[in-house]
Amino acid sequence: MKKMLPLLALFSLIISAAQCEKTLEEELTKPTGIALSETIIAENNATDAVIGNLTTTGGIADHTYALLKTGTGSEDHASFEIKGNKLHTKAVFDFETKKTYTVLIQTTDKKKSTF
Repeated sequence: MKKMLPLLALFSLIISAAQCEKTLEEELTKPTGIALSETIIAENNATDAVIGNLTTTGGIADHTYALLKTGTGSEDHASFEIKGNKLHTKAVFDFETKKTYTVLIQTTDKKKSTF
């Protein structure tokens, strides 16, 4: 003869399984990378020039992008800004003065997951 679980216990088991499924789905759909379509800009460029388009790997659609103010890679943020999914210049670049610039960018999807 089969032993029956009380309804309350069965209900709790279903909830737990649903929560695990939701957690797995959220984990699988988090953003996993950011790409910039171009990484070179002409010397003596105009300010507000578009460097390239930002795209996100993974995550739920409708990504937003932000320059992070602190952390390794954020030293040159004063020279850049993000508008929508485009990285723009806020300065004129001179190769003789400085050859390489770094930015630290975060992407956030509509579920507020970040990379």
